[in-house]
Amino acid sequence: QALCGFSFVIEHLDKRKLLVKQDPGIVIEPGCVRAIVNEGMPRQRNPYERGNLFIKFDVEFPKDLNSLETNKLALLEKILGSRPPPPTIPTEHEEVNLDELDPH
Repeated sequence: QALCGFSFVIEHLDKRKLLVKQDPGIVIEPGCVRAIVNEGMPRQRNPYERGNLFIKFDVEFPKDLNSLETNKLALLEKILGSRPPPPTIPTEHEEVNLDELDPH
């Protein structure tokens, strides 16, 4: 959904149902915050004017794509766009690996 668009309904504090939609092609990244204009809390000293309603997205992408078949991985890469060109590797270099670390 974060890549291909979505729609969902939220119930506002005043019991109205708001349909939230995102068109395909706009990527929602982890931690992304979007706003629904004029649907937030009433403004101080003017209850008829409202602020914005903010939504923070908790997006989970797959941990790895090893389970995808090679042709599906190539199709995904084609859809998402090409990778940046590989860097120029100096003659003298050390190759290293990235490891997962426990953030705690």
